[in-house]
This record gives sequence, C-alpha cells and structure tokens, in this order.
Amino acid sequence: MEGTAGRQTKVLVNHFELQSLPLLKIYFYNLQFNVPVSSQKRGDSKPSSGQLLTLMQLEQVRAFLQENFVFDAIVGVGEVGKRTFDLPGSKPERLNQIEIALRNNGTIDIKGLVGSLLAGRIGLDPSQDKVIGPLLNWLNAVYRQDPASRWTTRPNSSAFYERAPWTYMPLQSTSNVLEAIRGIFQSVQIRFGRLTLNVDTATTAFWAPQEKLIHLAHALAGVPTDRNLQAWFLDSPQRFFGSCDRLVGIFFNVRHLSERRNARKIRLRKWSTANAEKMEFDFENQGQTQRISVAK
Repeated sequence: MEGTAGRQTKVLVNHFELQSLPLLKIYFYNLQFNVPVSSQKRGDSKPSSGQLLTLMQLEQVRAFLQENFVFDAIVGVGEVGKRTFDLPGSKPERLNQIEIALRNNGTIDIKGLVGSLLAGRIGLDPSQDKVIGPLLNWLNAVYRQDPASRWTTRPNSSAFYERAPWTYMPLQSTSNVLEAIRGIFQSVQIRFGRLTLNVDTATTAFWAPQEKLIHLAHALAGVPTDRNLQAWFLDSPQRFFGSCDRLVGIFFNVRHLSERRNARKIRLRKWSTANAEKMEFDFENQGQTQRISVAK
C-alpha cells in the first residue's frame, strides 16, 4: 500500500551496508577434483563426498593449497597445475587416488567493483556480470567461512545451523524424533546501488540425536512409534516407498562394531526393493576385489 503523505524513504530490511573494501590483489582459482582412470571402479571419474572429506584432511593437500587457499605463484594465468594424492589404503596393486587440477583465472577486480558502485553502473543482475560476479562469489565465501567452521549445514545449502536450547524445538507431531532448528542464511548482494550483507533466518528439520533409525522411519512415514510399521507397509506399499525417497540425500554416521575402527559418514544415494541376499557388493580380500552378497 502506498502512503498519501510524508517523505518517501528507502528501507534496507535485514541488509547491512559494507562501507569499505580492501584494495588487495586477490587471485581467483578454479579447482577440479577427479578420480584417475587407474583408481576408478566403474568408470566414474567423480570422487564421492567421503573421498573429498578424506582428501581435504591430508597434510599434503593442506600444504599444497596453503593457508586460506592462497595459490599465489603456483600456476600462471590460464595454466593448469595438477597434483595426484594417495588416499589412505592406496596400494600399488589397488590405487586409491584423487587428482586436483588448479587453474589460475587471474585477479579479482575489487577496484572495478568500487568504481561501478560509485558511478552507479550496476546492471539488473550483478551476479552475471563478468567483473562483479566473481567478486560477489568471493565475498560470500569470506563471510560464510566463520559460520561454516563452527556450525552445521545441509547438502547444497548456504544456511548454517547451531543446535542450542534457544534455536531448536522438538516436533511433537513426530514424537520428538525430528526437531526444527533455526539457523541463519547470509549473502552479499547489491541493493539500491549499495553493497550489502543480507542476513536472514532459515528453519529446517533435523533428526534428533540419540533417536533410533526405526523411529526416524516412523516419523517420515507419519506413523506413531507405537504402531506396527510392517502392518502399515502391507496396507499401502507405494506409500512406504514414497517415504523411503525422503531418506535420499541424508547423511548417516555409521560406527563399526569394533571401537578401534573409525566411524564413517555415509550419504544415502539410492535404495532398492531387491532382497538383500540378491544384492552384490564390492569386498576387498588380500588386495583382491570380489563381488559378494550376504548370502555367500
């Protein structure tokens, strides 16, 4: 609704203006991670999330990338530098390697962004601008670095969450198996010709700690925990399959029965209705990979 009296004022809601930028020479790099042919199992060159997590924890990789990902003087503009790293368990007869390809795309033009802001030369979609776009990506990475190092997030999400007494609420409709956690979402944007940091809230549901997997299945299916889940399945199998689809993309922390073995963070990518006795898996035995099933 438009007012009929008073002075018109522009209001920046949830936007905090960035009033200065450092005129530094900052290099922009493109990283690509690939699985060499000698380490591929089924012709897939894309490393898994678990492989990338292990890779980034290697001291050799940290030394290669340097602190705060400063790649100065490693490769020239337009050139590609490649390094191959061995993951734990890699053997000459069965390699487990990841290749990092690094390309220097030149420097980020901070002075150009400042000049465009002062002159009012900002297009309708600054993120697609060849000069401004990379700068916005860099600024977003800078401002998200701190919450990313302290809080948790979800796959393909830029929101960050901290489970604290004042940020989460158990969902009684799921018998407290799921809980809603309020987090923050922040992004650097250009609004009304100004460079601003937008801070907003985001709320999503998380699997409550210490709750059993079977209780999670009840919650996702909308079935009370005191009700027989098998009877609910037999009543409508397709409804159950739809609930299973909700599990795709969720990360599970799988702990080995032996405490000496490390826990693994595994993401559920797909599920099958095939009997487990008919499903085959890769099994390493004395350096040889075999195809086995639980029936063998």
